[in-house]
Amino acid sequence: LIAHEPGERDRFQGVLTVDSCFQLVMTNLTTDGLLMMDIGGEIRQKEPEHWERTDRTFWTGRHKNDARLNRPNILWPMIPLVCEDSNPHFQKTGESRRLRLIARSAEQSEAVSQAE
Repeated sequence: LIAHEPGERDRFQGVLTVDSCFQLVMTNLTTDGLLMMDIGGEIRQKEPEHWERTDRTFWTGRHKNDARLNRPNILWPMIPLVCEDSNPHFQKTGESRRLRLIARSAEQSEAVSQAE
């Protein structure tokens, strides 16, 4: 999982520290298999009655994770997948909204933690 600035394909960032829009770049380094990657949301639960299905009924009940940050989550072999929009915002409003990091001081973070 790598982050980079939108439009700056060669400017990768390992640690994001300032207010900025960003993209997450996920890469499946296998050559023969698909991977699924969820960023955030709820942990998927295996539902045996749906596990072997190959149509859209596979994605039901607890098996789904709509609260994940990334909307696409299937990683094809050796093809980077860029996530730049907030899936929870899209789920609520139907609109895309860029991922944006908002930096806070340690004091602000502590105040938010205490309020929650």
